[in-house]
Amino acid sequence: MWFLNIIFITMRDIKGILIGNIIGAVICLLLTNDFLVKFNLIGANYIMILCQSAAIVFLLIKFYINLKKLEK
Repeated sequence: MWFLNIIFITMRDIKGILIGNIIGAVICLLLTNDFLVKFNLIGANYIMILCQSAAIVFLLIKFYINLKKLEK
């Protein structure tokens, strides 16, 4: 995720970084209580994996779209 954020900074797509990180934060806020109750403290690790994965998937899709725009 850190690497993708650097790529987006060099592409000057701050909006993409912001949206990707907001997606991760919202998923984290929505799932924290349920995962901590169900899986105890290991649930925090599961939440981080899900949040980071969702943000990375969004950033990869956005990166692909940005590359297609640059090719035109």
